[in-house]
Amino acid sequence: DPLSLASLVPSLRKDGSGQIVLKIPSNSDASPLHTSIMLAGLTSQSEKTTEDGFCCITAIYKPKSKHSSAAIKLNTKNNSNNQAIRINIGDLTDEDDLINEDDLLTSAPNEINAPAEVDA
Repeated sequence: DPLSLASLVPSLRKDGSGQIVLKIPSNSDASPLHTSIMLAGLTSQSEKTTEDGFCCITAIYKPKSKHSSAAIKLNTKNNSNNQAIRINIGDLTDEDDLINEDDLLTSAPNEINAPAEVDA
């Protein structure tokens, strides 16, 4: 069961010093165990093969750190020393460079450029 390790997490130490060691035969597939470790919120620490032919996977619980937040204070005073950035995007009333959608819909098929033919 991939979620079976999750039932052990509440009994682990919250400082990350508690660990779970899983011992499986070396010739078996360990990917379901890694999935169980991940779903339980554990962090894999190591994986080693012992002399007796077993694979030991060690995992610990690292709780999410609690971050504090604070409001950003903006200087909204109107000082003459503040520099403003101005962006000039041109004349937006000039419609010569724009395409008229009505002309596209009503134009004859010969007026629209056909895509180039490609030999397959």
